[in-house]
Amino acid sequence: MRLTSLRMNRQLVAIVAIGLGWVGCGDDDGGWEGYPEDLPLTYSVAAPESLLRAIEIIYKADGHSAIERQRAYADLFDPDYVFRFQAGDIESYGMPRAWDLEHETTASDSMFHALEVGNAYSLQLQMQWSPATDIYPPVPGREGWKEVRATNIDCFVMLAAGYGLSVNQQQGRFLAKPANGRWYLAEWTDLPRPFARQMIEPSSWGAMKTNFHPEPLQPFVLPGYAAPESLIATITAIYNDPWQPTSRRKDAYRNLFADEFQFHFQPQDIANGLPESWSWLSEYQSNEKIFRAQDRGDVLSLTLELDCDPAVDLAPPQPGREGWKEIFCRSVRLRLMFNPNDGLEVDGDQARFLLKPGDGRWYLADWTDLPSPQGSRLVGSTTWGNIKYDFMRGIL
Repeated sequence: MRLTSLRMNRQLVAIVAIGLGWVGCGDDDGGWEGYPEDLPLTYSVAAPESLLRAIEIIYKADGHSAIERQRAYADLFDPDYVFRFQAGDIESYGMPRAWDLEHETTASDSMFHALEVGNAYSLQLQMQWSPATDIYPPVPGREGWKEVRATNIDCFVMLAAGYGLSVNQQQGRFLAKPANGRWYLAEWTDLPRPFARQMIEPSSWGAMKTNFHPEPLQPFVLPGYAAPESLIATITAIYNDPWQPTSRRKDAYRNLFADEFQFHFQPQDIANGLPESWSWLSEYQSNEKIFRAQDRGDVLSLTLELDCDPAVDLAPPQPGREGWKEIFCRSVRLRLMFNPNDGLEVDGDQARFLLKPGDGRWYLADWTDLPSPQGSRLVGSTTWGNIKYDFMRGIL
């Protein structure tokens, strides 16, 4: 879909007057000059730093068509590329934790076409960066990758006479991956400026990209709370949506629980010093810490599979729990990866959920973490309760 009108949200971006004094970064090409129209859109990607230079060239190449610029831009990225948004954009404005290559190229394609048809009419970019270094500490699965730090980023796009969107003196972290005799951009983290110089801060690069994205970003689709089964499915949806920020996931998770909720740990965990149970508040806080770790990139991936039976009445009935339902999960599979080769896994454990009706919906009132029916635990596996407890105590 092409951009026909920009989705302007003044809470997300700064509208900056042209009269604002721009501070250049001493780039070799002499400042804000555009890319010469009579030159082909070519660049080298033979070094990690050349990826940043290529982005500058493509942004400034206003003499070339949107299709040419988009093809050149898309060629810079690894297929598994991730763009990570600033923490302030995630928490304050509900932007996604990150987005993938499809969203990156959708936003850039929309921006280049907006420039071509006159919905935006000037795009300027300058960056300063430090020489590439090895990733430190080393990350398994990323051998040979390099890190490039952009220490000063100035970007400005004109939307109409007198105003536009600015990224002013901000920073970025770029991870470059070698393959096929060249370098690809595998990860890009948008970083804030190191200190504030104005009462009203300029936009982030992530916010600027988001304004050019023609579709709403990653709607949070939850099965809901209207049936016992959908309540359990909602837990899985919250865990498995990698793009949602903590601000959305934690609110959806808090909405699961009855006030009297209790989580019961496995006997093995209790024998190892964990409590017998905890309340909804501890359950909420431990999972919020898991989600925040994923926001920060400390958790690479989080996946959950629950194989559950349909809801049934409590058997035998329990006084004071009339109308409650029970759901038994025959298999719990949870994988939390810190990097491609290191993580935590729950494989084949079970769970019992008790659900309480009220106010036209269902609440999770009781959750018992159960061991695998196979008996001995697989080497390297852990329990769901132990993962939650370690995040709650700050061990992970």
